[in-house]
Amino acid sequence: MDNGLRTQTVWATVDILVARGLAERARDPEDRRNVRITLTSAGLEELLSDRQVREQWIVDVLMHEFSDPERNLLVAVIPLLERLAGSARTLEQDR
Repeated sequence: MDNGLRTQTVWATVDILVARGLAERARDPEDRRNVRITLTSAGLEELLSDRQVREQWIVDVLMHEFSDPERNLLVAVIPLLERLAGSARTLEQDR
């Protein structure tokens, strides 16, 4: 599957995460040609913290920069976005 990422770019990013103690590399026990990348507890903590910061930013923007009618409109389109996301998942599974 071509996801538009260059192998060198991915490995450089993984190198940084490993060096910062946020991820670990391990050979796949069933196929030693493959490498598994997993988050460390520090990596998971940073991921969750970053997610919380981004979620709070969204809440702040919605509350301070959007009117009630605009927020209601966003709520109204959620089912359509969920349907769209479901279609994208189906497309990925079919590849």
